[in-house]
Amino acid sequence: MSESLVRVARDIPSGPWGFIHLVGGRGGEPFSTTAATVKALDVWYSSSCLHGLQVTYSDASRSSIYGSTDDLHGRFDFQPGELLTSMTLWGNGLGTRTGRIRFTTNKSRSFDVGKDTSGQTAYDCPVSSGFLMGFIGRYGGDIDCLAALFLRSPVVSVSISEVSYNQNLIGSSTGIAPVALDEVDFGNLPTSSKPIAFMFKGSETRIRSTSHSQTTSDTFALSASVEVSGEILGVGAAGFKWQHGSSQTTKSSVSEEVQFNWEMTGELQPGESVKCLAVIYRGTCHLDYTSKVVVKLKDGFTNTFREEGTFDNIALSKVVVQSEWHSAQLSANSPIRRMSI
Repeated sequence: MSESLVRVARDIPSGPWGFIHLVGGRGGEPFSTTAATVKALDVWYSSSCLHGLQVTYSDASRSSIYGSTDDLHGRFDFQPGELLTSMTLWGNGLGTRTGRIRFTTNKSRSFDVGKDTSGQTAYDCPVSSGFLMGFIGRYGGDIDCLAALFLRSPVVSVSISEVSYNQNLIGSSTGIAPVALDEVDFGNLPTSSKPIAFMFKGSETRIRSTSHSQTTSDTFALSASVEVSGEILGVGAAGFKWQHGSSQTTKSSVSEEVQFNWEMTGELQPGESVKCLAVIYRGTCHLDYTSKVVVKLKDGFTNTFREEGTFDNIALSKVVVQSEWHSAQLSANSPIRRMSI
């Protein structure tokens, strides 16, 4: 039988797929592997055909190995935001197996494994949106036929919710440290005949940020709206520990400048001095999490799945002014009262 290009409807799972080309023969058992976006692809091959295939997805799951792990092995790991710009499949020249796979990406990278297909017909596969979601085909000891599954329509939005962190930091001080914004000493000479007033006042800015990073949000961020709904951890002013923050919907990465203002006034009697310190507490954390992801396509189709990710957070407490007072009648390092606002 001559090499064939076939589209077998009963082998194709329902979904938002573009046009599907199955290249190879009709033997073996059907397989279908789809989940989240494809994160990595392993292919085993020789000079005669493709022998085996395994897909790793963005939710960290892996498909079965379809076929065998004989002979040579090739692997391709997708980078965040990497899309396919072309894919070509070849048969084995006998119409019984898939012989070779080659694709290129928008990051000027390529993957090309399989037999020498000189003189054979090359079948260019439409990549539609460029988002590779899985493969279908038939297999036994080898890959009898193969096709790639691409999203048929561009992604317009990604919604991430039900974020569950793998570690509970609430009540702990892990990753929290003080940051001094300003420090000033005021004093009234012992020989002074009257009290004097002082004012400790200032303003500083610092950056706080949150980032939810996972394969789907990183992949679609350049082409679609990505929003994350969940609780953001905060640093409490009392006790300087992690506390529950507000539940909010934000972009997957947010960075903003926060302004801190403080003012403290008082009166120093002759011989008194005061050391004033404006301080905030800065907390940093890096947590793994799982979440629910809803991907919406331009044509209205939605796809829902769970996915792992990492959360990076820089949180800031409110500004606190600390004051340490001393009197000439006491030793130089003896505080007589301490106050904060």
